[in-house]
Amino acid sequence: MLLQLIDVLRWLGFTETEKEAHIRWAVSNTVSLLHSHSEARVSLAEAIAKAKPIGACIEAIESAISRHQI
Repeated sequence: MLLQLIDVLRWLGFTETEKEAHIRWAVSNTVSLLHSHSEARVSLAEAIAKAKPIGACIEAIESAISRHQI
């Protein structure tokens, strides 16, 4: 997935410095969200462990977050 993000940023014409900044932001934001929404993280992990389709994984996240509101 990281390689796909790099390809998209390259396609959009981002410089190497801009690409690195966006990737750092994405990683930091992801870690923050996962830390802030531990119930969603657990629900997602359970869905992935059961090899559920991506739609079910998204639903697991949304259901857990909607219970606590963002």
